[in-house]
Amino acid sequence: MSTHTPESDPVSERLQMLENRTRQLRWLVVVVLVLILGTSVAAVLFFRSAPLQQQDVTARQLTIVDESGKPRAVLAVSGDDAGLTIYDSNGKPRAALSLAEGRAGLKLASGHEQPQVNLHAGMDGAELLFQDASGKERASLGVVRDQPALLLRDAAALPRAELTARDNGGRLLFRDENGKLRASWVSSREKTELSFANNEGKPEVLLSSEDNRNALVLANSHAVPQMQIGVSGNEPALLLFDEAGRRRADLRIQADGTTGLFMMNQQEKARIELGVTGTDGVPILALRDADFKLRGVFRLESDGTPRIALLNASESPRCILQAANDKSELLLNSNRPGLGVALSVLEDKEFLVFLDGNENQRLGLGIVENNPGQVFFDEQGKAIWTAP
Repeated sequence: MSTHTPESDPVSERLQMLENRTRQLRWLVVVVLVLILGTSVAAVLFFRSAPLQQQDVTARQLTIVDESGKPRAVLAVSGDDAGLTIYDSNGKPRAALSLAEGRAGLKLASGHEQPQVNLHAGMDGAELLFQDASGKERASLGVVRDQPALLLRDAAALPRAELTARDNGGRLLFRDENGKLRASWVSSREKTELSFANNEGKPEVLLSSEDNRNALVLANSHAVPQMQIGVSGNEPALLLFDEAGRRRADLRIQADGTTGLFMMNQQEKARIELGVTGTDGVPILALRDADFKLRGVFRLESDGTPRIALLNASESPRCILQAANDKSELLLNSNRPGLGVALSVLEDKEFLVFLDGNENQRLGLGIVENNPGQVFFDEQGKAIWTAP
């Protein structure tokens, strides 16, 4: 048996309503959890199966700022040109990467207004430039049309030194403040040459090596050679030139050891030759005419006998004077070979002898033991008659 009071009915109804709401909330939580779990699983499966999508950001200029809002990097595009500029904390550009008119470039600065390092690259070559604080170009290194070059400039941006290379060699040039070429060093397959010029740009000193010929040339103020020291093969030589550049004196040692001094006329033909033979060491003085024909010879034989020979235009001896230890002799030749006169002094004998065409003595006049005498000889050179 149960009893009910009026106050218990509302309480029971509230309890019943609370239980119903609790059951509904539980089911709602379960449904939400199921939806979340299902959505997560579906998202995982979707991203695994679907390809990665890229997002593009399009802008004509992109500016990157620091914590204080100052621009530190700017990426911009204008027409066919594009560039990236990086600024320091003071707002000064310090680096710039650009593409302009088909040439790629990189500029670096140390905080001054002007860039100090420029790097350019194009279809015709590449170049690296260095500038001073005022923006003047001071040095450049590059390759233009496959030709590498290094150029140094002074404070006025004038070229002072240049180094270039080519397929067959290279060259190094130095200029003064007026742009005059003062020194150059050129090297190629054929020769190597070092030259120095005066303040007018005219070379005065030239050092060269070519085909086994090495030479040092000294010129006057008009760039006319005046002296040359060189070695050709195995022959050293010293050459002297007149003011017109004509060779007038030549001192050399030949390959056989002969030493010679040659003195030339204005047509560069040797007129006097002074030398020592390399084989036996005989000293010789030779005189030549305007046609380079030998006309006079003074030599000292290996036995010490001095000999002087005078020759005609055909270079045939006409007069010979020689002095040995025991005799002295003077020979006078005619135009025909073998014919002539000989004057000899032998100890206490003095003879004047006439020769025939076979160079045999035929008539002799002389003094023997203080007595005059006369001798006739046959064709074999034998005495056949004497007087007294």
